[in-house]
Amino acid sequence: MVLSATGLAATATLALALLRRREPLTTLRHAWVALTVAWLLLLWTAALFEVAGGTSAYGATPVTAMRVPVFIVLALSTLVGAGLVPWRSWVPQVLTDCTPDSAALAVAVLVPLSLYPLARAYAIGAGEWPSAALNVAVSAVGAATAIGAAVRAQAAPQAD
Repeated sequence: MVLSATGLAATATLALALLRRREPLTTLRHAWVALTVAWLLLLWTAALFEVAGGTSAYGATPVTAMRVPVFIVLALSTLVGAGLVPWRSWVPQVLTDCTPDSAALAVAVLVPLSLYPLARAYAIGAGEWPSAALNVAVSAVGAATAIGAAVRAQAAPQAD
């Protein structure tokens, strides 16, 4: 239920932001695709949790439901939804193509909202993720994202 509400809130926020855009809708297609994929992955994760845990209450999910495949799907959905990927994500596109107030709203709501399920997964797993290798993998994706953002920032044309 919480995962579905998170996905629906993300979609509603993006729809609000896109109502006040500067550019035609076709230029923001990448943002729609990325967030739709993230939302569908969240729904898939919710279904996996319900099957593995035997309950649809996210807070009552047993520790045994947090398995490696479920965690991988959850991590993918949160990282894509938050725009924390090594390549160019939906975040800069929304910031440049929407009006400043709607872009700020979209980024301020969607990035933390997308990261919430990953933080909750830490609590579901009794204070740890299913595998030590997953800690390294999430850290590696974070480092690659930071390096990718730094490279893109250095390659950007200088504003006069």
